[in-house]
Amino acid sequence: MPFETTVLGVPVTVNRVDLGIDGQIVAVCSYGRNRQQLPILDLPLPAPSPAGAEWIEAYRMWRLADSGRSALRASHLGRLGQRPCPFAICELCLMA
Repeated sequence: MPFETTVLGVPVTVNRVDLGIDGQIVAVCSYGRNRQQLPILDLPLPAPSPAGAEWIEAYRMWRLADSGRSALRASHLGRLGQRPCPFAICELCLMA
């Protein structure tokens, strides 16, 4: 870090990674005196990938898996009509 990439056709420098106010991991980018935070999953990575890009990909996979579990849980509860699951210990119903 830092590394260069292009966002909407503008070359930017990714100076650091931070936690946004909504809990997302964000890239703090700069172009001249301008600074902007972008969700790390929306950041186009240059080729070759910068050091640490494997952590961004791992986070991407984790977020996809997490959103899949949420969708599965919503579908499960929808089929139950929001009633409690008849199983004493249901992994889908125990998800927060």
